[in-house]
Amino acid sequence: MYMSRFDKKALQYQYQWPGRKTILSPTFLDEDLIDVTNGNDVLNFINRFFAVHGLISDSSFTRLEYLLRHHLPINVNSRKDITAWIKKNWDRKFYNN
Repeated sequence: MYMSRFDKKALQYQYQWPGRKTILSPTFLDEDLIDVTNGNDVLNFINRFFAVHGLISDSSFTRLEYLLRHHLPINVNSRKDITAWIKKNWDRKFYNN
């Protein structure tokens, strides 16, 4: 298990916070679907991504949240595909935000 480094206060954008539909103990399987409009899914994804990839900085958190919010293609929604997309696009400069 990993320790969650970031909580709701770290998020820069507004999210939905559904009660009962949210998985409180995520599985971290490659095929897990991540809803990038759900704050719990976003926090769980980011914290797990950080643990696996050795990231710790606030600026990396902000970058990852920005990529998820503004540039992740709508058809990329599994943990595996999102992770691959982030790795491919981490250093990419995006324009026309």
